[in-house]
Amino acid sequence: MFMTSLTSILLTQSFNYIRVGDIDGFGYQTGTAPGATGPQGPEPAWPFGSWQSGISGCWSTPFALTNSVGDPINVDGVGVLTGGDFLPDLDCTGDTRYDSDEFNNQESLEHDDLLVETLGCSNIASAGSVYTDAGLSPSGTGWLDGNVAPSSIPFGVSPSFQFDYFVANGGLTPGANVFVNVVFADYDVVPAELVYTNRFGATTTAYLTTQDNGLGDDGQIQKATAILPFSFVYDSVPGGWSGLVKVQLNAPNEPFIAVDYLEISISPLVLPEGCCCWFDENGVQNQAVMQEEHCMDVGGTYAGNGISCEVSPCQPATGACCFLKDYGVMWCHDNYSASDCASLPLSTFYPGQSCSDIHCPVDPIVGACCYQDPDLGWTCIETEEVKCLESYGGTWYFGQPCAWIECPEAPSTGACCFEDADLGTLTCLDGVYEVDCLQIYNGTWYSGSTCIDIAEKCMDPRGACCFQDADTGSFDCIDGVTDFECNIYYSGTWTAGATCSDVDCCPKLGACCVKGVCVPTTIEGCHAAEGVWSGAGVLCDQVTCPDPCVFDVTGDGMVNFGDLIAIINNWGVVCP
Repeated sequence: MFMTSLTSILLTQSFNYIRVGDIDGFGYQTGTAPGATGPQGPEPAWPFGSWQSGISGCWSTPFALTNSVGDPINVDGVGVLTGGDFLPDLDCTGDTRYDSDEFNNQESLEHDDLLVETLGCSNIASAGSVYTDAGLSPSGTGWLDGNVAPSSIPFGVSPSFQFDYFVANGGLTPGANVFVNVVFADYDVVPAELVYTNRFGATTTAYLTTQDNGLGDDGQIQKATAILPFSFVYDSVPGGWSGLVKVQLNAPNEPFIAVDYLEISISPLVLPEGCCCWFDENGVQNQAVMQEEHCMDVGGTYAGNGISCEVSPCQPATGACCFLKDYGVMWCHDNYSASDCASLPLSTFYPGQSCSDIHCPVDPIVGACCYQDPDLGWTCIETEEVKCLESYGGTWYFGQPCAWIECPEAPSTGACCFEDADLGTLTCLDGVYEVDCLQIYNGTWYSGSTCIDIAEKCMDPRGACCFQDADTGSFDCIDGVTDFECNIYYSGTWTAGATCSDVDCCPKLGACCVKGVCVPTTIEGCHAAEGVWSGAGVLCDQVTCPDPCVFDVTGDGMVNFGDLIAIINNWGVVCP
């Protein structure tokens, strides 16, 4: 009679979910303004009278709940607390833990273990809401900063939940997967697992993923989904389907954890992931946490939903190994690991296969290839002939590994000393090949040496430079400069290998006769005046300048037609 009435009630409804507890952010709702009215209605007031509640810096007025690193517990500020948000650090200690941050935000129905929400089914005897919206810890301390927790909360980090419900015919798709969703928080001490038990006593286990407290995840809220087979949960009964499954949260080492709700739904909260082991195109074994479908796409082996690679690491796989046994002869061995196979010449590893499954090539398709790398010099790789010739411009050795041949030795490098055309000085470069030093730099190469080793050899000659100061007009001297520097930068006179104490920079004066007049000057000044210089150190008293020829108007030493033309051109000019 009971099943008949349920069938008539649910005849037109499709199953959507059955939920133990409710979606209310662990009772904190949005967690943004305790005691205020939020978008979902009244926010819960401060959950208990903390002796720290009056201290600003952790909370302000109205009390703003923050996580262990002082950030808002509602990360995006949208909706109720959910995956990616946080439980609050209630006593401002910089962490979320037992004896410190336990809370109880339960409604009366949760308190009485009666809060079950359904859509498209009828609840029969589902239970477990007494474990939701409250901090669960073995000790039960932390309430009212040291007082004993309310006696209604059954403490211990092993809460049990039960789904017992009925779905009328037409409300389910027989054979479809069943999604069990859970929202939980502050799981940071391994292990933690959800053990599912059906009506026949069969069990299956899903493992939860820990948060990373080192990355600021203390108190983090997470979502998880387990996929159960239809037959594991449902049994056909008159008028529909009986759903029955028990869920045990086992966290034997976890001192503090919280659950918002559990539900059986037609939609997953998250697509479950687990450890996947697979081999890439090079035969290298890899492992990573991914969705089962992705694992199948890469041809891998899936460990199971929620099972990490730490819990179920990949086992070294064996397989067939084709390798070069002798010159031009390929061979196959069974039960080789990937690393053992890779140690053999020209080998190819076939994981999970035997030699009877594969055909090693009669002739090897790869061989040693010697080519000259611009940075490394002569190098050997094992590759195909066409790639060796066209891509590397190398010499290919059929069916031979690099270990069997000797490529030419890589040329040595050294220091190259050359003249820099821009600087006009000798410059040195380390690590240069001889051919590059000679052809590119037109320099001198020193095998195996460094520029430090040849510092004295690769240096322009130095000397003293006499120059005239453009500002004062006086003559000065500078030591330790090159000929190039003296000429370009000082317009001076350079003496190789000398110091200023070795040279006399004073100008060398001598008697200079200019048009019958003697003037003491340098040879350069005398020539510029078109005079006759008698030599350095000769005084005007020591020379007699010839009288000028007054008829040589043009001053070319001759009296000729040119002088007449000059007189005519200046006829009538009044001389001063």
